[in-house]
Amino acid sequence: MLWIEAPQDPAGRRDLNRWAVHFIDPQQWSGHGSVLADVDADGGLDVALANHDFDNRAGERTVAWYENPRNESDARQAPWSVHEPYRGDELHTKPQVAVDDLDRDGRKDLVGVLVPAQGDLPGDRAAVFWMRNEGGDVFDRGSRLRRLRGRS
Repeated sequence: MLWIEAPQDPAGRRDLNRWAVHFIDPQQWSGHGSVLADVDADGGLDVALANHDFDNRAGERTVAWYENPRNESDARQAPWSVHEPYRGDELHTKPQVAVDDLDRDGRKDLVGVLVPAQGDLPGDRAAVFWMRNEGGDVFDRGSRLRRLRGRS
């Protein structure tokens, strides 16, 4: 996962050689379902992702967010700190993740929809995950899955 920095001078933006590439996580090669949001409420845009896909190897499926070291920091050019409220293999198939304060407690939660892997739910059903932010980088995994009735 990476971000590409535009040159300061707008006239130089047509020259792609002047753009700088920075790695958020050089080990994260797949970023399905990523979104920009201020997860930690520090004013910087963080990156949240739900990275479950058919081609991920066992143990690589995650719901994670990367902490932006803030705009004025040189640390933005180094890999960002990763926070993983979930890592497992029970669900997959290119989910999306959203970040918002679902329970109105002032902290950003993670929510998304997943299709279950290998018969965890009947084929006409899906799973909704909600990871409630308890504060201090703790997300409630007990609220992780809610089952929905599928459409016929």
